[in-house]
Amino acid sequence: MLLLALILTARAEVAPERIDADTTFTLASSPWQVLTDLTVSAGATLTLEPGVVVELDPGVSVLVEGALVARGAEGAPVTFTRPGDDAGEEFWGSITFSAGSEPAVFEQVETWVSGSVLERCELRYGQRAVQLLGGSPLIRACTFEDNVWEPDSGLSEGGAAIFAAEGSRARIEGCTFTDNAVGGWGYGGAIQVQGADPVILGNVFTGNTSAYGAALSVEISQSPVVGNRFEGNDSAGKGGAVSLVSAAGAFFANEITGNHSLLDGGGVHICTDCNPHAAPWVADCVISGNSSASGAAGFGAAWLRGFSWNDIHDNLRGDDPVDFVWTHEVPAEDPTWVHSPDLPWNWWGTTDLEVVGEHVEDGVDEDGWGLVGLAPVAEGPIAAPTPRAVVTTPEFRYSGAGGALPMNLTIYNPAEARALRLSLLVRVGEGPIVPWRQDPGLPDLVPDGDGFLISMPADSLLFATLTAPVLPEGPVPPTVTWIAALHDADTGALLSEPLATPVLLGGAQ
Repeated sequence: MLLLALILTARAEVAPERIDADTTFTLASSPWQVLTDLTVSAGATLTLEPGVVVELDPGVSVLVEGALVARGAEGAPVTFTRPGDDAGEEFWGSITFSAGSEPAVFEQVETWVSGSVLERCELRYGQRAVQLLGGSPLIRACTFEDNVWEPDSGLSEGGAAIFAAEGSRARIEGCTFTDNAVGGWGYGGAIQVQGADPVILGNVFTGNTSAYGAALSVEISQSPVVGNRFEGNDSAGKGGAVSLVSAAGAFFANEITGNHSLLDGGGVHICTDCNPHAAPWVADCVISGNSSASGAAGFGAAWLRGFSWNDIHDNLRGDDPVDFVWTHEVPAEDPTWVHSPDLPWNWWGTTDLEVVGEHVEDGVDEDGWGLVGLAPVAEGPIAAPTPRAVVTTPEFRYSGAGGALPMNLTIYNPAEARALRLSLLVRVGEGPIVPWRQDPGLPDLVPDGDGFLISMPADSLLFATLTAPVLPEGPVPPTVTWIAALHDADTGALLSEPLATPVLLGGAQ
């Protein structure tokens, strides 16, 4: 055994401090030792073969200014860890993708063809194992475990596994996040998104901890958070699984069970007084078996685009069932549908509206809050997630005429590969609902009459920015509403209920 250890040590390769030309870290020379910070220069690609182990000394990081291609294989992951992968107390730094790094390039919605990628990798014992500082790689089928982040200062620092900022539009999908932790009053035990729009699709989060959003915190973002499972995460503050802070994206088909928070939102916490307001569209989620010591045990919010077709029940605050808490104050400038929204077609564990009302807290329980409408309720638990399309905007209110209204489109296909027909409709004020005919500027959408055709792979998601319309000069209507619906391209059958996204015009946000 001693001889084998000496042989393996002798074969280990020391990585250079800088890579200025295309370079491959081979399995034959693994493990690769990174003793000082390593930079992958612009124009250069560092490729890691399947099975390669990269050992980084304490505090040592990799800065990607060019491209990093680390693609493991079944049974042969690429591993990033500390020397010897021992149980010591010291942690390596981060793999940082700068704004100038080569982004992942896709065809047919999600097929990777070039650019930076971490696929089938294992990342352990890092401090913010991956930082996306404007970089947009593909991060797919990776394992993030036992990464930590101890904030030096500030309440909003976090993201022990992944920190996404500076406009990153990475794809983070099919990964597992286990036992990652942020200390102090940090955010996002596994992932923190701050001023970026990554896709967060089909991941599993277990055993992660932080003060805000034990698994995930999303701030100043329209990231779609879709098809993920959050279980057994624990917050010392708010958001036992997820904290949405000025986040206004699609929150679809997530399973949120068995999470805990000390304060509000044992399952999901939405910031009640952040500006811009957090206003996600929430559909097809299971929010059950979560707990809190105070506030909402299941889901707490004060702003929502919509909340329907969810399965939400059996969430406990102490010994009391508290599934949903609504804390929107009733200012004079907001219309009723903003401060007192309807939440129809959810399954609350019963069809008895009186019992459901006992598990929901709103203005009935606290003077000055708005009310939520619960009828009609669903007749039973939600079925499998359905294809959905939704238009989202970064803010809830815009100042008015002459300005652009930024729009993002999310299309989710949880089923088999299929051809879909997308209808995009718009309604100005109380006027008629008409097709939105502007060129969306997306190669995946093919104009077809009053709609668009798109081919979606199985279990896939498209997230893209649409060409922003500009409001004409003149009187400003109170609202503009975008409506998105999906049909089967062959039969014309409507696949799910249309989702409407209203935007207020005029006044301050």
